[in-house]
Amino acid sequence: MKSSIRIILFLLFVFVGNIYAQNKDYDDNTRILMLALDMQRHNYTKKSLYSFEYLFEKDKKYLYFAYILKLNIRLKNFYYVIELCDKYRDIFQKNEETIFQFKMKALVNTGKLDRALDIQKYLVKHYRSQFNLFELSKVYYLLENYKQSQVFAKQSLQIKPNTKIAIFYTNMLFNKMAQKDQAIKYMNNYIKNNKPDMLLYLELVKLYIKTEDKQNIAKNLKKMYLSIKLNHNNNKMIDSFSIQLIKFLDKNQKVDLRHFFEINEIRGDMLLSLYYSEKDLIKASALTKELYEETKEIKYFAQNTMLQYEIAKDKSKVLDEVISEFNYIIKKNKNSSYLNFLGYILIDHNIDIIRGTNLVSNALIKKPKNIAYLDSLAWGYYKQKQCDKAKQTMDKIYKLKKITDKTIIQHNDKIRRCK
Repeated sequence: MKSSIRIILFLLFVFVGNIYAQNKDYDDNTRILMLALDMQRHNYTKKSLYSFEYLFEKDKKYLYFAYILKLNIRLKNFYYVIELCDKYRDIFQKNEETIFQFKMKALVNTGKLDRALDIQKYLVKHYRSQFNLFELSKVYYLLENYKQSQVFAKQSLQIKPNTKIAIFYTNMLFNKMAQKDQAIKYMNNYIKNNKPDMLLYLELVKLYIKTEDKQNIAKNLKKMYLSIKLNHNNNKMIDSFSIQLIKFLDKNQKVDLRHFFEINEIRGDMLLSLYYSEKDLIKASALTKELYEETKEIKYFAQNTMLQYEIAKDKSKVLDEVISEFNYIIKKNKNSSYLNFLGYILIDHNIDIIRGTNLVSNALIKKPKNIAYLDSLAWGYYKQKQCDKAKQTMDKIYKLKKITDKTIIQHNDKIRRCK
């Protein structure tokens, strides 16, 4: 093992040695250390580990040892970590706390929770800190001793506010201890007494979803977005979550939420989804144009083009521009919905039925059970007088679900009369 480490280190050293050669202040150990740190940053975990093992073999410094433990944890060599901690604990007595923290993590990951609990109790007794208290709370949680977990989570929060611990504590009350009202009350008080945090509002909204409290879902969505705006955070992750909540809200709540976004000038996918839900295509079109100009994301350009087509009273006047733009779009992104949209237009307007059918077929490769795509394909076959194929494709649609879409029903009526 040692000889293989030496060979690897020699090759790596030769490869990168010239990087630092001009600086005489660097000795060999420093060069290897910088190389090892760089490999770790770029996730070359095993190679980085070999480097630290080589350095530790030459010089028993705690810095090297700590990285050996850290990288072995990353590689899931948990039993080896336990062995190393036991072997070198006495040598690095000044670093007992961190060595025990590594050992505790390894014990948890090998399912030795009772031993992990003993070590974490020792850490709290001799090195009391928010981190160690929270880790003790988590071990009790894994042991399903939620009352003790609650005690130490509370103690850790008394040291200073911590979003992660507050969320852990609240979810334990709600999900494990059947204290739903207390959990919601605690989270509301925590938010009130501390700096507003997007993640706290996110968790609170999740709790209100579970209790089906629509009023508080909408109320806290607003607070969440305001906290994002105040802290200049990117709201894409929150948008993707919030869009799923539209189905929980009634019509008045959606209108109220839309006004809130407009007044506070919060632009994004959530506002766009609200426009779509209200079928306000003109405002949706304006917003997609604004978002594309701001972000240059192709999805907004595609949506804007689709909307221009949908809004147009005389579609023949926008057809050439829409097709041209979508030819550009599918070169950049072969999203299945883009392929289907262009394919359907080419079929429906009798522009290039064969190409349109091929585009829709490619969309169906990605999503074979998509009803809209199957309808486009059936329509393509119908336009080519391939009646049997059109009927077979339409049969697939009606087997998948009950159809209420007017366009699909109209297509089906014509296809059934096809001979």
